This record gives sequence, C-alpha cells and structure tokens, in this order.
Amino acid sequence: MLRLSSRRRRSRCLVAVSAAAMLACGTGVAVAQMQNLQQGLQRATDRLGSAEAVTLDNVSIDLGFAVYRMPKIEFSGVNLPRAELQRLFDKSVAEPVGPRLAKLSAKQVRVPELIVEQQVGGERQITRYRDIVVDDIANGRIASAASTSGSFELKDAKAGPTSGTMGRLTLSDLDMPEAARTYSERAGSATELKRIYGAFTLENLALSSDKGAHIKIARMAGREFFARPTKASWTETMKALGSMENPDKASPAEQSRMIAAFAEVFEAMQVGSMEAVGIEIADPTDDKQATGRIARIAYTGGTGSRPSDMRAEGLDIGAKDGKARIGLIAFTGFSFAPTFAELRNLGDKPITEIDGAALRRLIPTIGTIRISGMDFDVPNEASKEPKPENIKFTLGDLEVTADKPLNGIPTNLRLGVQGFRMAIPPDTKEEGLQDLAQLGYRNLDLSWVTAASWNEAGNELVVREMSFSGAQMGSTNLRGTFGGVTKDVFNPDNAVALVALFGATVKNAEITIENRGLFEKLLEQEARKKNKSVDDLRKEFGMAAAIGVPAMLGNSGSAKAIGQAIARFVAKPGKLTISARTKDPAGLGIADLGSVGQPGAILDKLEVTATAE
Repeated sequence: MLRLSSRRRRSRCLVAVSAAAMLACGTGVAVAQMQNLQQGLQRATDRLGSAEAVTLDNVSIDLGFAVYRMPKIEFSGVNLPRAELQRLFDKSVAEPVGPRLAKLSAKQVRVPELIVEQQVGGERQITRYRDIVVDDIANGRIASAASTSGSFELKDAKAGPTSGTMGRLTLSDLDMPEAARTYSERAGSATELKRIYGAFTLENLALSSDKGAHIKIARMAGREFFARPTKASWTETMKALGSMENPDKASPAEQSRMIAAFAEVFEAMQVGSMEAVGIEIADPTDDKQATGRIARIAYTGGTGSRPSDMRAEGLDIGAKDGKARIGLIAFTGFSFAPTFAELRNLGDKPITEIDGAALRRLIPTIGTIRISGMDFDVPNEASKEPKPENIKFTLGDLEVTADKPLNGIPTNLRLGVQGFRMAIPPDTKEEGLQDLAQLGYRNLDLSWVTAASWNEAGNELVVREMSFSGAQMGSTNLRGTFGGVTKDVFNPDNAVALVALFGATVKNAEITIENRGLFEKLLEQEARKKNKSVDDLRKEFGMAAAIGVPAMLGNSGSAKAIGQAIARFVAKPGKLTISARTKDPAGLGIADLGSVGQPGAILDKLEVTATAE
C-alpha cells in the first residue's frame, strides 16, 4: 500500500509537471503572438500616422502673372500620401488642377507663411500672409481658413512705392476645385455662375506711401462670390496684362482686345455683398492738410426683384480752410451689363471708331443716385476779393433717376432737390441773389423737381412734374402730356429720331402757381419805386390783367377766363391754376403751332380751365 501510494504520488507529480510544462509552453506561444500583434499594430499605426501628418517644404505655384511661395505646408489628418500631395502643386502634371484638388481631404493644414508675388505692367506687388490655418477640407472644399496677419509692398514706376499691413483675414466655404477651374480653364458651352466662396473678413488694413499719405480701413467683409470661366481664362488675361509694360502705348487694336477681355471677366463674376467700415485718409504733405473719413462703404448685388445698391455713409472731409460732410451717397438699381456686353464684342475694333449705335449701347443703366445730408463750408475760389468768405450751404436731399433705357436713352427721368439752404450775404453782388437781398430775404430754402417718363403703350411722353418752391416765397408746378412720341424718337439714327420728334404733339398742360409771400414783397418793392400804395398798385395790376390778358389772347371765352383768374389772384394772392386740353385727341403738332398766327386761334383748339383760390 505504501508502495502504491508512493507510485501514485509520483504519477500525480508527473501529471502536474507535464501540465505546468504545457501551460508554460502555451503561455510562451501566447506571449509571442501578443508581441507579434503589438508589433503589427505599431507598424500599422506608424503607417497611419505617416499618412495623416505630412510636411512639404519649399512649395511654389507659378501662374504666370503671380507666383505663390510657401516655405512649409503641414498637413494633419490628410487622406493623400506625400507623392499625391506633391502632384497638387506640380504644373507639369497633365491633369487639370481642379480635379486634383477635388481628391484632397484633410483635418487641418498649416502654412506659417505664404508669399504672393505679382507683376502687372510696371507694377510689382509682394504680399505676405502669416500663420495660415485651414480647417476641415473635404474633397477640395474648405470649411474655414484664417491668417493672423500680413503685409505687402507695392512698387510702381510712376506712382512710387507703397507699403501696408493687415490684421486677421478669414475665409469660409471656399470651393478650391471650382476656383481653380474658373481661374485656369477657358469657358466651354456652360455659362452658369458657380459659388466660389461663402464669406470673407479682413481687419485693420493700412496703406502708406513713401511720401507719408496713408489709408486705414478698420474692417472689410464680403459674402457670396460667384464666378465662371471666360473665353480667355482669367489666368491668361492677367498674364497678358502683366506682360504689357505700358498700356497707354499699346495699339488701338491691342487696347480694344484688353478692354474686351476685362469686360468679360467683370461680366463673369457676381458678389452678394461687400462692405468696408472705418475708413480714414490723410496726406500730411498736402498744402491744404486735407483729411477724410468714411463711416461705411457697402455694395449689394442685384438678384431677382432686389436691385443692386452701392452706398457711402458718413463722409467727412476737413482741411485747414474748410470742411464738408455728406451723410449718404447711394446708387440703386444701376447696371453695367449693357456696357460690358458691348465692350466684350469689340474684338480688334478701336473704341474710337465704333458707330453711334454702339456708343448708345455702351451707356450703363444709371438707376437712382441719391445724395443727402450735405453740409459744405468751403473756400470761394472763384471770388476776386482779397479774403473772400467761405461758401456755406446745406442740402437735405438730391435725387437723380435715369432708368428703363431704350437704345441707351433713359425713358424714365427724375431730378429732385429738397432743402437747398444758404445764407444770402447782405453785400452780395451776385445777380439773382442781390435781387432777393433787396426784397428782404436773408436766407434761401429752395426745392425743385423735374420728372418725366415715356408711356410706350400710348406713345406719350408724360411730364409728371416740373416744380420749384422756396420757403416764404411760393411754388410753381407744370404738368403736361406729349403725344405721338414713338420708339423712333429713341432711334440711334439721328435723322430717324429727328423726323419722329417732329411728329410729336402737345395734348394737355397744366400750370399751378401758389403764393407764400414772394408776391407781396414784389408788390411792396414796385410800390416804393412808383411811390404808390400797395393797395393802389394791386388794383392797377388786377385791372390790367382783367382787360389786358384777354386782349392779348384774342378776347375769346377762354381768354377772358384766364384774365379773370389772374385778376383774382392779384387781388388776393393764393393759388392760381390754369389747365388746357386739346379738343383733338391727337393733340397739337409742331406744324399746327407754327402755322397759327394769333394766340386766339390756338385757344380755339383748346378746352381751358382757369381758377384762383
């Protein structure tokens, strides 16, 4: 039993030792396998890390008119290997840049410095952008990019050197493939504008000339830039301009081709909006020590029913001998589309040799120009006095509308001036002002409006208003309608237009005169000259109107009605209205007016109404 037990114990020991040996062996294999797996993961991680972080040195992009240099580019989380990244910047690669950029995706790209060198004729510019960070690139489309600061140098053979600095620059939603296609490729059959970027901002831009003049802009911003390729690519156009040393000495044909190319470039872009705020301009070398400030300049592109709009707000100009302020200058509803279209079609024809019809087509649509809040205190440079007083005046609002063009001629016109105010110097020698001073006026407050439009359906030119008014003076307003004004009046052929103009007729007219003090002052002045009382002179003028006017106009019923209305107005100056309408719906033509020898004969062709209130 003891032996058996000993034998059993030895057997159990052998089993335990064998199990331990097998376990040790298995553990060794497992450890070896784990080590192999760890090494494999490390190698995979190393390969993945090398694909996600790539640095390129001394990258250069030469576009002909501009060279972009980047001493270093650092890619993080990039999907392309080094060789593919280098192909993006290799101009010898046959594949266009746009499709190459569309393959690029990266979490972030850093460029410590970007140097841009540009040569345009005799002008050379070097711009440096620093600490550029580009985030979230997907298939060549950049979500956001920013540069912390920058500087530039501009050397011009004529104007001299200029230098400047800039603050933070940001850009969002940039489509690099589309931008590359637009700038580098020629236009095919497609003419659709494509979105290039969503928005940009630039802070603290400052420019200084070598003579000390400087310009500062606190902030610039823009949104929604669209563009398309042109017949000659944008790159080719800029390269051609850069190779032209002196554009003024180019042949007329070369100048026309360059004008046409630039017109096409401007026609191939569209901006949603842009603005610049906090603008300061100063030139200490100027004898007048002039300085200028503009609170804001803004542009909004026209789309659909929204008209284009460009404005400057808060303009202040100061000098040692005067100052000027303009609250607003605005251009609304303008369009250069007809101008660009005609310039684009110039070809080799010199612009000085184009015919009258083409010149008409070059005229842009003006739209509406508005200037308000003017306050001027400026030197009277026309005066011959040793020390003349400054010219001082204010203007509430000036508005000019010229739109709806036909063959380049606006068919809707309006000129309005509201609140032109100035003091009348008591010793003035100016004709007109001297007369007003003698009437007792010390200040002027004037407004006037002229407005007319062409009614195509009725072949009519409608004069909506021709008015003039003055504070403590009164007002006049003339309205009327001309018939027979056909499209031929706007014909580019002057002979055709002149014949059509002779066919125009007068259909109706109305004049309104309202007294607010001027008539009394005129009566008082005339009474003093004739040594009569105002009442006696008023009766004399009233009698002359009641008898003299009908006699001059033929003593018809219409003539007597006009005379009586004028006499009542003289007796009690208030509001006088005289209107006339032709009995013939076609109106009175130039031939009718010219062949009539007596005013009475004209009145016989009219229905006249005259009232005095």
